Amino acid sequence: MYIDMDGVLADFGMAAALHPLAKNKEHKGHPDNIPGIFSTLQPMPGAVEAYNELCQDFDVYILSTAPWDNPSSWMDKRLWVEKWLGENACKRLILSHHKNLNKRDYLIDDMGGSDRGQTTFEGEWIHFGQDKFPDWKAVMEYLYNHNQTKLIFDDGSGDKERKLTKEEMDTVLPKFIDKLKRKEEWIFE
Repeated sequence: MYIDMDGVLADFGMAAALHPLAKNKEHKGHPDNIPGIFSTLQPMPGAVEAYNELCQDFDVYILSTAPWDNPSSWMDKRLWVEKWLGENACKRLILSHHKNLNKRDYLIDDMGGSDRGQTTFEGEWIHFGQDKFPDWKAVMEYLYNHNQTKLIFDDGSGDKERKLTKEEMDTVLPKFIDKLKRKEEWIFE
């Protein structure tokens, strides 16, 4: 899974609106070129908690684009990740202008103002900030409902079929392993 940084994990819009240099003629329409702006970003509501939870259940990388005309942005993004997501997350930061070259099941991205490969990404693009995924709560509900494991257990007494939630998997999985050892029939779909 890839997660975009600006507008998804970090609130670039707020920083751009409040930064004193944003109104300067030089940066009008291009606040991402303001030196140091990426070091001032605050997390999006629920982003840090969502990132930490997703890391427990998915192989998560941060996939962001850094503007060519703002060399400090490359360093500032790396430092932002360390500050808000921890040192281990720094080694999971990928900076690219071609997100479609990266291969995973999901890309959570707001797309910002231009297409950097989101529309041709081979996995599923979760378009953050839009109607279906307006915030992290909606994204998390989708990911965990979409990725539930369907468990069928046939103990000879009839069908017992249903989807398991993440919490149920935490309790059912040890029982499943025990039953497997006793060679009862379990099938995962």
